[in-house]
Amino acid sequence: MTNSSEDSVGTAPILGAAERELLLETWNSTDQPYPDNTCLHQLFEDQVELSPEAIAIVHGERTITYGELNAYANQIARQLLDAGVKPGDYVMLLLDRSIDLVASEIAVLKTGAAYVPIDTNAPIDRQAYIASDCRSTVIITDNCRDIPTEFQSKTVLRVGALQMHSVDVQDHFERPMKSSFDPAYV
Repeated sequence: MTNSSEDSVGTAPILGAAERELLLETWNSTDQPYPDNTCLHQLFEDQVELSPEAIAIVHGERTITYGELNAYANQIARQLLDAGVKPGDYVMLLLDRSIDLVASEIAVLKTGAAYVPIDTNAPIDRQAYIASDCRSTVIITDNCRDIPTEFQSKTVLRVGALQMHSVDVQDHFERPMKSSFDPAYV
C-alpha cells in the first residue's frame, strides 16, 4: 500500500496511475468548441430551433417547452422595449426562482440590456441601494408582489402565469444588436 511504515493511511494511493488518469483526466475532459462571439440568448434560440417541443424547465407542477419559453421571453422583451429599455440599460428582476425569472432573464438579454437580480428576501433598504446604484429605470416582478415605495419612480413590468396563456410559440422577436462582450447581468 505505502512505501513506508511511517506514511499515514490518508496518503496511500487508492487508484493506480492509469485509473487515476482515466477518472480525472480522460472522462473529465468535457471541453467543447462553441462560438465565443455568440450571446447566451442566441445559444438559447439555437436550442429552440433544434427542439422546440422539448421540456426546457420543470418548476414544481409547471413545465414549459423551449418553444413556449422563447415565445414568453419574446413577449416580455417587447414589453421591455415598449417601456424604453435599450442596449446597455440595466433591468432589475425582483422575482423568486421560477419560470418567470428564467423567461425574464432571457427577455432582458434579447433587448441588449443586462439584468440585475434582486434577492426577494433582502431588506428593502438593500434592494433600494442596489436599484439606486445600478440606475435601473425598469423593474420586473410578479403579479402578486407589492412594490416598495422606494421603487415607485421605476417602470414596473409584471410577469406571471396569466401572460403564459396567451403565448404564441411561433412568435419571433427582432432583437437589437448585442455583442458577446456586452454585460449580461450585474
